[in-house]
Amino acid sequence: MVAATSSWHAAAEAVVLPLAALGAALLAFGVFVWFGGASPVQAWTLLFQGAFGDAFSWQNTLQRAAPLMLTALAVALPARAGLTVIGGEGALVLGALGCAGLPYLLPLPTNVVSTALVLSSGALVGALWVGLAGVLRQWRGVNETISSLLLGYIAIALFKHFVEGPMRDPASLNKPSTLPLAESLRIGAIAPDSLLGDVHWGLALGLLLCLAAGLWLSFTASGFALRVVGGNAKAARLVGLPTNRLIVLACGLGGAAAGLAGAIEVAAVHTAANASVMAGLGYTGILVSFVARHNPWAIPPVAILFGGFAAAGSLLQRRMGLPDASVLVLQGFAFVFILAAEALRGRLFDLKLPGRFRILAAAGRGCGMSADAWIDLMLAILGGAVRVGTPFLFVSLGECLTEKSGRINLGLEGVLVLSAMAGFGGAYLSGSPWLGVLLAGCSGAALALLHGLLCSLPRVSDIATGIALMLLGAGLAFYLGKPLIQPQAPQIPSIGLGAWSSSPSVQSALSINALFPIGVALAALMAWGFKNTRFGLVLRMVGDSADAAKALGTSVSAVRIAATTAGGFIAGLGGASLSLYYPGSWNEGLSSGQGLIAVALVIFARWSPIRCLGAALLFGGAGAIGPALQSVGVSGGYYLFNAVPYALTLAILVATCSPKPAIKGAPMALGVSR
Repeated sequence: MVAATSSWHAAAEAVVLPLAALGAALLAFGVFVWFGGASPVQAWTLLFQGAFGDAFSWQNTLQRAAPLMLTALAVALPARAGLTVIGGEGALVLGALGCAGLPYLLPLPTNVVSTALVLSSGALVGALWVGLAGVLRQWRGVNETISSLLLGYIAIALFKHFVEGPMRDPASLNKPSTLPLAESLRIGAIAPDSLLGDVHWGLALGLLLCLAAGLWLSFTASGFALRVVGGNAKAARLVGLPTNRLIVLACGLGGAAAGLAGAIEVAAVHTAANASVMAGLGYTGILVSFVARHNPWAIPPVAILFGGFAAAGSLLQRRMGLPDASVLVLQGFAFVFILAAEALRGRLFDLKLPGRFRILAAAGRGCGMSADAWIDLMLAILGGAVRVGTPFLFVSLGECLTEKSGRINLGLEGVLVLSAMAGFGGAYLSGSPWLGVLLAGCSGAALALLHGLLCSLPRVSDIATGIALMLLGAGLAFYLGKPLIQPQAPQIPSIGLGAWSSSPSVQSALSINALFPIGVALAALMAWGFKNTRFGLVLRMVGDSADAAKALGTSVSAVRIAATTAGGFIAGLGGASLSLYYPGSWNEGLSSGQGLIAVALVIFARWSPIRCLGAALLFGGAGAIGPALQSVGVSGGYYLFNAVPYALTLAILVATCSPKPAIKGAPMALGVSR
């Protein structure tokens, strides 16, 4: 009887908690819209009408839900093996490239087999790409969350290189694209003369694969073995299960699903690979999988719901004048409340409820350059190392402080974007760049505080919370920052260290951001404070052994919340450097994964603030190679050079990580190599 009641409670919670979280997200979105001077009731009404109001709305919703089912599987299948893989966006764009690129390599006959081949090529590319994250995890102990994100950014750079370079259709003048896929290779509508209208066969494929994945996990020996690995990897090894192969298999299958989504987008929607493929479907798939609790059978209805939200975005924009980032804000709220709801799992129906919660290939051309050109190139890279490295320095120092307490904050990308917008807006409205810097730090601290409070709740994952706040921070920044794209704000002053030289190149290289010396001093102060102050000792003790800290009467949650908040403030200064110095403006593409690179940079620096300084300059120099080459007239392969920081980060992680349980210098509570 007790077992039956417990089973009923678990089933009820699986439905009630996600629905309650989504309801809370809609309520929070309504409050957010109300603060912006619009009607929340109208917003809720338009959300429903745009998603499910008529046959056309349903068609639009189902079209958008089809790829979300597949990108959600890219997260759900590795999650059942105990991994948090969030590189579906990279697999999707490479899958699109693989689908569009196969006709360049092979003459394909006009039949259904050829259509299957172009779709399979996209799935194969996605499987190999995400499978690499599983291989790196098992071979070198590289954290799969970080590696899959870095692989995603590398994939996007490769996509842009090929679409705007070797594979570009000469006829695509305004919007670079590959050659259109032949009509005979495309996927048509399921029933064009019915209510389904233009809904393509990709929807049927998504539903079929979700069904098949659920059956595999529930009723096959290999699916059961995968779930055992996800539940307890050590126990799986003890009973002789092939843990390594199962983990790589889960990553490969997830990548294949995301790659197939990209191929379907080309074959059914866009007819060619172009920038329209990069619509964030891989990132939305993360949210869909988490809401569905990584259950393949629950993914389709959740994907339809979020497809409806996306379909309603244009209606909100037309009828209410809301920015197109409104839906991203709603998705961020949904993710945050879903994670908070996890704290109630297993206790929703308890009689004794807790009294309170703590809510809260161009390089080759360089060989022919003159000596003066080489000198200019080196000076450009040197100056770029400081300019580009300054945001890295502050974000890595903030993350170093956070990780010393035993907590990891993957939401730094959201912190960086939100603080860049806030800093630019503050400087623009006040006329003072330093007030903008202060506001940027406070904005970063506020988002990091939310991260700390959420992670203090039971059963709430640091990594999942970071992803949620990355989405929320970016959504808020894009929503609130729309009016700031055109204006100019006062800039952070430069410190000229090259006045002794008459060379403009030297003067430019040695003109440094006024925040950079502050970052250098902060690195030295943190290094001293970790070793020589009471707070530094308490912080390291909490990071190494929470039990020991509790035994001495230290509040572990309070220390971690304080460290995360302070780390967010420091990271926010990096956002101010982006918008108020270099590149010195606000736009939605300001940060391309710099917050995420900083997480890997801290691991590379072995949690040493002084090493973070050197690593920031190294990564800044890598990021400056592309612009430096352009400054001396080398423009070929620009997007490949943009991938250098991500590739360098991944290479360093592979070289410095270890499959052993812990990495030297890592706070013991952090588990970066799990």
